[in-house]
Amino acid sequence: MIDDQLRAEVLLHASGSCQICEATINRDQIKLIVCAKKNQLSSKPLEASDLWAICQSCQSRRVIANREDSVAMD
Repeated sequence: MIDDQLRAEVLLHASGSCQICEATINRDQIKLIVCAKKNQLSSKPLEASDLWAICQSCQSRRVIANREDSVAMD
């Protein structure tokens, strides 16, 4: 779970741009999603450095890539 203060810190750092494809809120009318850069396997609390703000398109591509990686490992 990402608390509101941590989410705000990550969004402020992103300055309105996707941290993967660099699309912007103003130019490209995207919405940013704050999520973990890597799957969190430990129980340690998330920090801003563990998170990034990315657009919905990049998030969708990450989900698909993660599914393909897990199938390849089976």
